[in-house]
Amino acid sequence: MVRISCNLCKHNEIKNILRVKEYYLFSSRIFDIGKCCYCGLVFIYPPLSNEELSKYYPDRFYEVPPEDKLTKIMSIFPGRDKISIVEKTKKKGKILDIGCARGGFLEILKNRGWEAYGVDISTAACKYAKEKLGENNVFNGDITSLELTENYFDVITMWHVIEHATDPLAVLKEVYKLLGPGGSVIINCPNYNSWQRVIFKNNWFALCAPQHLFHFTPVTLYMMLKQAGFSVIKKDYINDVSYNTNSMKLSILRAVGLGKMTAIESKSGEEMLKRKPVRLALWKILRFFFNVSCLCISVVFHFAGNREQLLFHAKK
Repeated sequence: MVRISCNLCKHNEIKNILRVKEYYLFSSRIFDIGKCCYCGLVFIYPPLSNEELSKYYPDRFYEVPPEDKLTKIMSIFPGRDKISIVEKTKKKGKILDIGCARGGFLEILKNRGWEAYGVDISTAACKYAKEKLGENNVFNGDITSLELTENYFDVITMWHVIEHATDPLAVLKEVYKLLGPGGSVIINCPNYNSWQRVIFKNNWFALCAPQHLFHFTPVTLYMMLKQAGFSVIKKDYINDVSYNTNSMKLSILRAVGLGKMTAIESKSGEEMLKRKPVRLALWKILRFFFNVSCLCISVVFHFAGNREQLLFHAKK
C-alpha cells in the first residue's frame, strides 16, 4: 500500500495492480499503476511533475502517423461518428474542443454553421488550428489555467483527453463553469474494462505510460462527472474502427516482445525506413495484412461486449 490521495474520492489507500513499460521514447522506464481501494479509480503513481511529464511529449508525439489504404478507409468512420454525436445534442451553437490538435474536427463543424473554438497544449498544433478556425478561436495552454468566458459554450468535447490530465476532476469542474445553462459535455476515452485490457494486461496499448495518467471504467467516469456537478445523460461506447484496430495491433506487438515496432508507426519511423526501400516495401505489405487481421479481431471484440472506448454525454 502507498499513501497517495485519490483524485476522485480523496482516500489514500492505493494498491499496486500493474507495472507498465514506457514504449514511446524507449527509455525502458517502468511505471507503477495503482487502484484506489475505495472508489476503484486506476492511475499512475506516484504522480509525475509537469517538468518530468514534458519529457514524454516531444514534438513527434503530435505527428500524424503514416496511413496505408486500409487505415484511410477505417478513419472515415470515427470522424463521421463524432459529428453525428455532437449534433444529437444540439444542431448549432458554440462548441469548444479541448485537445483540438490541428482543428480538423472543428473545421467540419465550422463549415456546418457552428461557432467553433479549440484548446490544445501543443503550440505547433494550435498554429495549424488557427489557420482553420481563426486566430481568436484557438487557445494554447491547459484548460484549467486559461481564463475563458464562463457560462459561454453550448457543447464542450474531450476526445481522448481526460486520461492525459494531471487532475481530471479539476478539468471537469472547469468545463462545468465554461458551459452555459443546460450545456453538454461529451467525453470519449479508453475503457479500462475492455476485453483488450483484460487479455493483454500490462501490454494493453491504452495504458500508454506515462502519457495516460488515469484509466476510467464506466463507473469511475460516471462518479467523477457527478462529483464535478454534472447530470449524466448517456453512458455508451464509440465504435472507432481505426482506433480499436490500431490498439489491437500495438497491444499484440507488445505482448510478443516487439513493442519497439511502435516507432515505425510514426512519420519519423517511416522516414527512417525510406533509406532502406526493400524493408519499407516489406513493412507496408506486412502492415496491411496485420491491419486486416487486427480489424477482424477488434470487430469480434466489439460485438462481444466490453468495447474499447467509453462515450459519455452529461449536462450542466
